[in-house]
Amino acid sequence: MKRLWILTVLGCTSGYAAEPIDYPARPVRVIIPQGPGSTTDLLGRIVLAHTAL
Repeated sequence: MKRLWILTVLGCTSGYAAEPIDYPARPVRVIIPQGPGSTTDLLGRIVLAHTAL
């Protein structure tokens, strides 16, 4: 019975998740705690380049 209730609640609220939102309104700053040119820095730049809109 609990499972049916959870599925009903999820079904009723699933329409709200499809609405587009304007988040974030400002650019997001990512701080990488390594020096410039390190592997972590390079991987962070690659990942952020692919996630930018």
